[in-house]
Amino acid sequence: MKIRTAAAATLAVALAVPGVANAAAKKPAAPKPLVFTDLAGDANALDPGLGAGPSGGTATPGQVDAFDIREVKIVTDKAGSAATKVLVSLKLAAAPTIGIYRVVGDIGGCEFWTEQSINPDASLNGAAVRTCDDGTTGYAYTDVSAKIDGSTITWTIPVKAFKAAGLKAGAVWGGLGADARGNEVALTAPSVDRAETDAVYKVGS
Repeated sequence: MKIRTAAAATLAVALAVPGVANAAAKKPAAPKPLVFTDLAGDANALDPGLGAGPSGGTATPGQVDAFDIREVKIVTDKAGSAATKVLVSLKLAAAPTIGIYRVVGDIGGCEFWTEQSINPDASLNGAAVRTCDDGTTGYAYTDVSAKIDGSTITWTIPVKAFKAAGLKAGAVWGGLGADARGNEVALTAPSVDRAETDAVYKVGS
């Protein structure tokens, strides 16, 4: 009796059924995330930007874990033109507290960012925003209340909500960075930590 292995049986099916082998070969590649990190222990308002300090941050004992940016990740749910959502994650050293957390950049010469506010009453306000210098041209806004899981904030942005404003497959999101601001009693305050990268993200890549 001739015994056929599972691999041989699978190959036989692929050869017997037209298109099966080609379908497997043409399976779309998984989207590639853009990931950038920030120095640990530098959530002390000494970062460049809204704070005042040396480029790249400075770690100090007096930093605040809830504002200490560790990693930013951007990826689409599907590759290429099939992408329907952009997922943006901001990982901190500890669970976020009262304050404002953002991942920022620009698309087509206009600012584009995600934002999550944690209010003193523990309520949440999240959004994704695109605006140009005059505040109106190319303006787009949608409520995007992020999911907070432990020390990670994740925004899920529907591509269709910003397609007319340039967020579509192939669009380049550059000038990327992130910031965390506030304190444990006030929502707004100078930036406590910032992260920056020279890398750009191509939507649907």
